[in-house]
Amino acid sequence: MKRYTVNIVPRNILIVGLIALFMVLVAHGWLMLHSQSQRVHRMKQYYSLMLPSLNAVQSFILMTNQSKMLSVNWVYLPADGESKASLRKLQQEQYPILKDKLLKYSIAWSEEQSTQINLALIRFDTLIAVQENGIMANLVTIDNYEDPLVKLLAEDAVESAVIPRANAILTSLTTLAEQQRIAMEAYEKEAVQTTIDDSRINSLFIIAAVTIGLFCLIMSLFIVRSVQPHIPFANGTTPDANAALTKIRIIEWIAKTENEELISQLDDIHKSTSIVK
Repeated sequence: MKRYTVNIVPRNILIVGLIALFMVLVAHGWLMLHSQSQRVHRMKQYYSLMLPSLNAVQSFILMTNQSKMLSVNWVYLPADGESKASLRKLQQEQYPILKDKLLKYSIAWSEEQSTQINLALIRFDTLIAVQENGIMANLVTIDNYEDPLVKLLAEDAVESAVIPRANAILTSLTTLAEQQRIAMEAYEKEAVQTTIDDSRINSLFIIAAVTIGLFCLIMSLFIVRSVQPHIPFANGTTPDANAALTKIRIIEWIAKTENEELISQLDDIHKSTSIVK
């Protein structure tokens, strides 16, 4: 009964160790899947929203500068047909596409940033109206440029309307771009720190799994060594049974032999052995 009690204790400890190892492995697997899911979500948000949003705002800044420059060229460079074509393309093709992108991205922005971009778009729409009505519609032919009044009104539109409006838009967009750049840097730092933390946690799980695994191995060897002396021999006999079987074979051999002297000697040995016992 005592032997059974001694053996069951390490066996139970081994079972507890195996359960602990299983739980550690399951927790580690769940943590890896959860971390991978979060990492994919962060990358998706970064590459599908934050980075495109900043690129779109920076493109809007560049477009505003181009629009201002092309308006000046329209007034002061009558023969620059390339600038005039570029301004029309900007207003009719490039700006509508960029506007749709900004409105789509701004849905996920903060309320303040969404208000800023909507105000900037309204100002740019007004800027285009000033360009079309105050400059482009009046300065169409060379004769228009030679008319002092028409030329003066176009120059005044550039100096008092186009440039101030464009500068106001640029100021607003520069602030918005800086806010998004700071948010992206903070997001990148957080992602790096999260990766480092995940790596540390993974290392702890690996150390715990290896430690528990070694403990279970040691307990298994201990149990095997404690149980081994009680395991029967492979041929199904015990040492006492082997000794008895050997004596029986000797007796059978003695019974078959015809050497009386040898039999006498063996008998004397047997008697002396019995006396000693």
